[in-house]
Amino acid sequence: MRVRCLLSGTALIAAFAPAPALAQEGSLLDEILITGRRHSVRPERAAGATRTQTRIEDISQAIQVIPREVIEEQQITRLGDAVANVSNVQQGGTQGNRSELFMVRGFEVNAYAIDGILLSPAQNFTETVRDLANVAQVEVLKGPASVLYGRGEPGGTINIVTRRPADRFGAEAVVQANDFGLRRGQLSVTGPMSETLSARVSVAGQETGTFRDFQADGTRVFFAPTLAWRPDTKTRADVDYDYTYQTSPGDRGLVVVGDRVAGPVGRSYGERWSENFGRSHTIRGRIEHDVTDWLTLRQIVSHQAGDSGRTVADFTGLSADGRSVLRRGVQQDQRVSATTSQTEALLRFRTGPLRHVVLAGFEYVDAHRDTNEARATLAGISIADPVQGAQPGPFVAARAIRVDARYVAPYVQDQISVGDAVDILAGVRWDDVDQTTVDNAVRTAENGKRASPRLGIVWHPQATVALYGNWSTSFRPRSASVFGGGSAPPETGRQYEAGVKVTPANGRLIATAAVFDITKNNVSSADPDNNGFVVVTGQQRVRGAEIDVSGEILPGWRMIASAGYLDAKVTRDSVIAVGNRLRGVPEFSASLWTTYRIAHGPLAGVMLGAGATRVGRREGDLANSYRIAGYTRVDLTADYRIADRYRLGVIVRNVADRFYIEQPVARTTNYPGAPRTVSVRLGVEI
Repeated sequence: MRVRCLLSGTALIAAFAPAPALAQEGSLLDEILITGRRHSVRPERAAGATRTQTRIEDISQAIQVIPREVIEEQQITRLGDAVANVSNVQQGGTQGNRSELFMVRGFEVNAYAIDGILLSPAQNFTETVRDLANVAQVEVLKGPASVLYGRGEPGGTINIVTRRPADRFGAEAVVQANDFGLRRGQLSVTGPMSETLSARVSVAGQETGTFRDFQADGTRVFFAPTLAWRPDTKTRADVDYDYTYQTSPGDRGLVVVGDRVAGPVGRSYGERWSENFGRSHTIRGRIEHDVTDWLTLRQIVSHQAGDSGRTVADFTGLSADGRSVLRRGVQQDQRVSATTSQTEALLRFRTGPLRHVVLAGFEYVDAHRDTNEARATLAGISIADPVQGAQPGPFVAARAIRVDARYVAPYVQDQISVGDAVDILAGVRWDDVDQTTVDNAVRTAENGKRASPRLGIVWHPQATVALYGNWSTSFRPRSASVFGGGSAPPETGRQYEAGVKVTPANGRLIATAAVFDITKNNVSSADPDNNGFVVVTGQQRVRGAEIDVSGEILPGWRMIASAGYLDAKVTRDSVIAVGNRLRGVPEFSASLWTTYRIAHGPLAGVMLGAGATRVGRREGDLANSYRIAGYTRVDLTADYRIADRYRLGVIVRNVADRFYIEQPVARTTNYPGAPRTVSVRLGVEI
């Protein structure tokens, strides 16, 4: 009877609608998306978890939030370093130094959402590295999130929440540099343009620098204006645009010699002419109107477009004697586009003693990708003594791919409060996918229809403690091709999770502990023998536990800490040995970031801090043919704030100058972490 109530239809809602709830529970744009700075590392809400105003401790899901203050303290310039503060999340590779991938609860994530809108489903990587100049907070939503996001990995979803315009003038300027050539400047200006219209403009530009030998500097330019229109108290509308252009040296990292990755950290097997470029545009429009005190209507439209290319020395393997890296020249260009429409109604009503917040929506996505690749012969290069200077032969067309995808999906989510002690979350989404892939004139089609339900419950035995459990599912159609013809079948996932959330210290801290069991079917991985294709490896399972703590321990003393355990293995396969651990997934990992700011006395305004990251040993590939050693990295930081306006900071990363691998991908692709790096940041606020 309770389940029937959770999934009640429109007729039942209408019958109970005259019973009003709080009118502004539906406000997304002003209350959930962040307007200004937050001098706190204790998150209160996660915009992408339910798309309603719900406290994190009332949601039956592990959710971690990295606020802007931590991004600034750690002088972070890439998304991967931000999410590394979260338990069971690691870097997942860079697609040859042109994009970012992430490992969340043992599974690779190649896309993220911006203000709740996922990137194009036709993409196999993002064209650019996401700039953080206009980011208010980064959310990691653990486990499947298919009810609201549809396609996705069962490990979790990353949602970037952007900064909103303010109704009073403000400006921030930052310059940043490090000893490996990073030179960066960013500016954000916000304020009213009229009584009902306000704006924010964020811009950034950088030369990326590199610790790798014989490589040119990369560059990135970012521009993101946004407008907010508030004609009355019931209507809220925003228009956002962001543009990124980047260049970067093509780089596959280090290779395996014998059973270990050969250093030193700076050694490069590419060529000076190896270069990637990427360009991305996104425009989003959102309008929200409170029709009555119990009904809010919302319309969101997003259009994404981008192109990328590369002319690089790509690795194809090792020579028979293991002394050289075999290579070929690759020229590739890719164009992507996607239009997403989300139409939603948010209803607030009662059925007897039960309070409901129902989100009912319909999403339509139209996405396309064109990829063309040409290849050329290229001489190999010595592993022990690499000498650059080889030139490729004539390039010959080798591969052309066209992906057209259409997604249609209605969804409904019901949040039910039973008194003040119990919160229930239930929902279901129905995806209808029509996807066509043409790979070198071979056409394959996928017409998938699947329901993705989830159910969770939270019990508050006392005000500061919340016990929760959930069951959720995932569904991810693939645009990848299998060598020999055909598309990879959709991947599906299922998760069981249980945990506890505690908010001690008068709510200044939040701690989440969770255990979970995830099974993923029809798993696809990069084909080790055929570049650009995937192999279907069967079924994988991850069982794990984790704990995250963030907030203010005492006035001025803040902390964000995490620890995780993952038992990640192949459980059914016709190619990979059953029992093999998943690639790049550590059994144990942990992180800590803590700072203390002196409030009084002659050192008032000084902040001192330290961080540590521990990643255990990992298997380098699904075949478990080599192993990557674990590592511990220690960082130190200090900054000085004057009159809460000027801020000078310095951070030393990898203080002990340890050699380590951030993420292994294959025997010829292993991305090293940076050696000891000193970074300085100067900021001013008006």
